Amino acid sequence: MKKYILSLILLSFLNISFAQHSDISNREVRKMVDYIHDHYRDDYTSFGNSKILDWQKAVVSMMFVHAYEVLGDAKYLDWANDALYVEFNLSDDQCWGANALVELNQHGIKPAAKQYKDEAGKSYLMNYSYQDIFNYGLTTSPKVAPDPYFGYYDSPTNGGQRGVFWNRQCSSYNTCTLGQAIILAFRMPEKEIKGKSPLEFASTWLRLQNDLLIDQHSGLIYDNYQLGSKQSNKGNYAYNNGIVLGALGLALKKARAQHAFVPDVAAKVVNFVTTGMAENGVLYSPSADFRNNNAHAFNGIFMHFAPFYLFSDCPAASKNQLKNFISQCATAVWKQTEEKKNQENQYAVSYSWGKPFNASETNCMTTVSAAECLLTYLQMKENILPVDYQIQKQ
Repeated sequence: MKKYILSLILLSFLNISFAQHSDISNREVRKMVDYIHDHYRDDYTSFGNSKILDWQKAVVSMMFVHAYEVLGDAKYLDWANDALYVEFNLSDDQCWGANALVELNQHGIKPAAKQYKDEAGKSYLMNYSYQDIFNYGLTTSPKVAPDPYFGYYDSPTNGGQRGVFWNRQCSSYNTCTLGQAIILAFRMPEKEIKGKSPLEFASTWLRLQNDLLIDQHSGLIYDNYQLGSKQSNKGNYAYNNGIVLGALGLALKKARAQHAFVPDVAAKVVNFVTTGMAENGVLYSPSADFRNNNAHAFNGIFMHFAPFYLFSDCPAASKNQLKNFISQCATAVWKQTEEKKNQENQYAVSYSWGKPFNASETNCMTTVSAAECLLTYLQMKENILPVDYQIQKQ
C-alpha cells in the first residue's frame, strides 16, 4: 500500500497520466532527432572534440539507427554512418563501436575503410569491422592482441581467467565493457568466426557478469570487479543497468536453456532501477552528476538497450514494471520539450529528466539521451520488435 501511495505522489508530481502519452507523437520526436543533427553535428563529427567523448560518438550513431527503426526515415541511417566514422579507432572502447557497426550492418550498411587526418595532420585508415573486433580484440590473449583494442579473452591456461578485461594489464572486469561485449556476441549473425562461436562467448561472459558484477540479492549492478583484491565496486550508473538488462533479454531470447538464472536476476535488476535509481520518479544515476561528462549519455544508453529486455520472454510483472517506469520517464522528457524555450534550444532536454529544463545542463548527449527515451516509448507503444528479434526473410 505504501508503494502504491508513493507511486501516486510521484505521478502527480510529474503530471503523468496515460491519456497524456498520446501527445508524444512520431512527428514531434522526428523534430527532436532532426534538431540533434542540425544543432550538434559539429560536436559529434569533430576529431578530438572534448565535448563528445570518443565512445559517445558510437552512442550517437546508435541513436540514429534507433530512430530509423522506430520512425522509418532512411536519412537517419546516413546520419548514423556519419556519426560513427570519426575517430580512427571508432572509440576508446571497441565494444561500443562494434555494436554500432552491427546495427548499421543489420540495415545493409557495411563497414568501409575511410581515411582521416587528426588536427596535427596525422593520417589514419579506419577499416575495422565488428567481426575483426570480436576475433582479434575480444577473443585473443592480451600478449598478442593488436592495438587499439583493450578488451581481451584470456585462455584458461593463462591464469584461468575468462572475460573481457578493462585494460591490457587485465586488472579488472568492468560492466560497461563486459556488458557491451555480451550484447555484441549475442547479436552477431555469424554462428562461427575463425572457429569461435559468438554465442558460446556471450554465454561465458554473461555467467561471469552474473557471478562477479551483479548483487544477486538486491539486483545492484557493480561498476567493476578488481581481480587483485577480488572486490566488486559499486557505481550506480544508469548505463550499466541498461546494458545488463539488454544482455539478459538477449539471453532469454537466444539462449534461454543455458541461462536458467536470468529471469529472477533480471526482475531484481528492474526492481532496483525503478525503486533505487529514480529521481522524482524518473531515471537518474545516483553516483554521477552533470560535471561528469560521461554521465550525459547514461540515461540514453539505458533506454537504447531496454527494448532487448522488454521484448524478450521476461516475466510479465517485471516487463510491466519497466514499461510503466519508461512511460513515466517519457512523460518527464516530453514535459521539458513543451516548456517555452528560445529557438536555439527548442528541442533540447537537460540532464535531469525529473526537474524543469535547465539550459546550463544541456548539450548534445543529454538531448540524445532524451531522444532515446522517446524512441523507446514509441517502440513500446507501437510494438516494434528489436531487429534482432524479428523473423528475417530468407
